[in-house]
Amino acid sequence: MAEFDNLKTELLAAKASIEPQIEGLHDFARLNIKPETMTVVNAAIVDFERRLGLIVAALAALDALENDKYPTLERLSVNDDVFEDLKDNVDTIEAAFKQFENEAFAVTITAGTPTEQP
Repeated sequence: MAEFDNLKTELLAAKASIEPQIEGLHDFARLNIKPETMTVVNAAIVDFERRLGLIVAALAALDALENDKYPTLERLSVNDDVFEDLKDNVDTIEAAFKQFENEAFAVTITAGTPTEQP
């Protein structure tokens, strides 16, 4: 599916881009940097690793959907008893549904007396 391929390509490129950035942030964190700088670096590590986790999860979800034959859902094959039970219920639901009408179709509009406007 082309949409999946495009999205997977985009996510793989994002993953390839962010992984070295995370490695570089961890390198900064090992240096003798000022406490204020360390705070900023650690916050960036958290943000970048969260994003990487989301990218990895999205790729896994796309793979799972593809393995599940998305977007196709096969029709369920059932025996005669199950099919007849479902059909009977559809028939009774349709019969009940016919007892309702949309209020929009039952509205009556009555024109008032025209008045002269200045």
